[in-house]
This record gives sequence, structure tokens and C-alpha cells, in this order.
Amino acid sequence: MVAEIIKEIREQNALSQEAFAKKIEVTQQVVARWESNQCEPNSHSLRKIYEKFGITPNEILGIDDRKSFKVLL
Repeated sequence: MVAEIIKEIREQNALSQEAFAKKIEVTQQVVARWESNQCEPNSHSLRKIYEKFGITPNEILGIDDRKSFKVLL
């Protein structure tokens, strides 16, 4: 899911992987790894995506804030 969201953000802004990477201060290889689901953005990268594109870390990670969480015993 994270891979799809990252790619969607990039494509909606008509950016190559390299141009997207420069905006958020990572390498093109890192973006390629995110989009191929080999790894996920770290907290610094999530913050940069939020600052540049207005997409919250929760949205990128697919976390729905409206869900109620239950304590598992």
C-alpha cells in the first residue's frame, strides 16, 4: 500500500523518481525501492513528503485515524 501511495503522489505531481527524490532529499534509488515495496520511508522522509506535498504520514502509511483501537489482552 505504501508503495502505491508514494507512486501516486509522484505521478499526480508529474514528477520523475529523480525529481521527486530531489524534492524530499533522498536518492532516486530510494524512491525506486519504496515504489517496488522493498522498504518504506523513514520518519525524516515522511516529514519531507508532508512538508512538500501536504500528505500526512498516516495517509502514506495507510493508517485510518477514525478507526477505534482496542487493547488486546
